[in-house]
Amino acid sequence: MATASIVLTFGPAKIGYSLATFLFGFTTAQTYIYYRDFADDPLAIKLLVAMVWAVDFTNQISLGHGTYSYLVTFPGIPIRLFRKVPQSMTAAIESSTILVFLVSAFFTYRFWRSSKKHFQVGLLAVLIVARLVTKSLLGVLISRGPSFVISSPNVRPLLLFCWICGATADVLLTIALCYDLHVRQRSTMFYRTARMIDRLKMWCVATGMTTSIAAVVMAICFGVMDNNIWMGIYFVLPRLVSNSLLVSLNLRRSLRQMDPTGTGDLALPPSCPPYGQRANEISICMDVVTEVPVKLTP
Repeated sequence: MATASIVLTFGPAKIGYSLATFLFGFTTAQTYIYYRDFADDPLAIKLLVAMVWAVDFTNQISLGHGTYSYLVTFPGIPIRLFRKVPQSMTAAIESSTILVFLVSAFFTYRFWRSSKKHFQVGLLAVLIVARLVTKSLLGVLISRGPSFVISSPNVRPLLLFCWICGATADVLLTIALCYDLHVRQRSTMFYRTARMIDRLKMWCVATGMTTSIAAVVMAICFGVMDNNIWMGIYFVLPRLVSNSLLVSLNLRRSLRQMDPTGTGDLALPPSCPPYGQRANEISICMDVVTEVPVKLTP
């Protein structure tokens, strides 16, 4: 029974920290690729990437110290859970809060610039701010509590509300971005643009749904399970969020090479416009013949 209790207490945290460490290396590599390939980006985006990496690094260091306190200082004995929570765990909570807020705010702003849908953007903003406020408050309450075990029942309703807001915001944001890309794809007649939007939709689903599924699973595990499986997912979630931002920025490099054949087939036939729309563009096919003088020799 004691061994099972230790595994349920420390096992998910250990696995989650190992995965978070691996994904942080991927975040660092993606950050290097971004600054190497997109030196001409606006200063605001460069500062955002630098801030995301710095906060992610702080979160990784804080998780490392907290994991060491629980797994090495008292190996095999969960007595550390009944002592005051180390400050490094508080720093991990707050840094994770800032990281998730920065990335969510960036994607929400990009959705607003693309769609101009104020109601949907307002709903997303409310959920994102609610998650920011509740997670910040949770960090303060846990740091001031006598221990993790004693503080958990008191903050459980607030923690569950935070996870539900976060999961809802992630799912709605992913759906909104994919739907906006789908609308843009239907409104274009150009073949290369349609292919680029297909690639964007694929990466939006791959990155956005990864964080969304992780957030939903974490909320379900926290709400219905009496173990700490949710903690392992919580350790990994900030890395998934930071990588979703960096992958979406670095994807622009591959979008520049969407027509490797060089055929110049850029437009769809004008007889097949998008449903409910008239064709406003005219596709012109022009054959250019260049005559090169050749000197004939007997």
